[in-house]
Amino acid sequence: MPIVSRARDAEHARHLYQIGVTDAVPETIEASLLLSEAALIGLGVAMGLVVASIHEKREEFRRELQQAAGRPASAGVGKSPLTNDAGGPSSRPMRATAPCSSPAGYRRRRRRRRPRPAPPPAGGCNRPDPA
Repeated sequence: MPIVSRARDAEHARHLYQIGVTDAVPETIEASLLLSEAALIGLGVAMGLVVASIHEKREEFRRELQQAAGRPASAGVGKSPLTNDAGGPSSRPMRATAPCSSPAGYRRRRRRRRPRPAPPPAGGCNRPDPA
């Protein structure tokens, strides 16, 4: 049975891996990844590319933490439920906002921009002068 645990930081995650947790999610790293994802999407980077790269970075951090804890990252017993057999991101979503981990799974939709309303006349209002 996989055991997924929240860790305060990378050091705590390494400790959890040493005592046998299947997957440890460091709050500080996860918060940084989510912030990066929101910033990149806000800057207009294609969502599929952002989600795929964030998933890749998340897995890279997980492998580094497991290796630092003296545990091989490719071991079948301690394999993360968040990855597939090839070591890549699983096709299952990690959050409701990430329907897939493949850039091909997304098509960026462009919003139709509404035309801006005409500026007010030079007098500042549309009412006739009361004079």
